[in-house]
Amino acid sequence: MVMKIKIGKEYDRVKEFVWLIKDFSSDLLLSHGSYTVDALSVMGVLAICYDKILELKIVEKFPGETDKLYNLMKEHGFLVEWRE
Repeated sequence: MVMKIKIGKEYDRVKEFVWLIKDFSSDLLLSHGSYTVDALSVMGVLAICYDKILELKIVEKFPGETDKLYNLMKEHGFLVEWRE
């Protein structure tokens, strides 16, 4: 499942994003163009985010984590678009 998100360029927003997803067991990958980073890496996120729309991919290891991620992204204003 892939969602399009926008984090923004502020460091506090990046920290909030990583803090929200830190407890997920599923693999979370953040992509822009040909670049892909581990979404749990603050340095990785800072390297590609800069106020762009990014793709957040979840490879679900436990049932329900996709829905939980979707709800968190929507609730905290990161979600731009969702698709399966």
